[in-house]
Amino acid sequence: MRAARSVIRALRLAASEGKPGTKLCLDCKQALPLDAFYRHPDNRDGRQSRCKPCDNRNRATRALRGGGGPDVVRRPDGSLEVVRMRRRS
Repeated sequence: MRAARSVIRALRLAASEGKPGTKLCLDCKQALPLDAFYRHPDNRDGRQSRCKPCDNRNRATRALRGGGGPDVVRRPDGSLEVVRMRRRS
């Protein structure tokens, strides 16, 4: 587990090296500006580990599997749209 963490950390540093204000998304592996990530106060940099599009896709996939959370509609082009959040009962 520690080896995997160090590899991920090395990938992040290599991807954003020389580019201040960028971060590597864990899903799409792209170096993106920090405003492409939702805020997360518990992380060191204050941002989530997935970019906004990857996070939205992940939430929509979980909702389709019945994990609660947002209501999702599949668009005619095959993409998923989060319509509204459901309350857990």
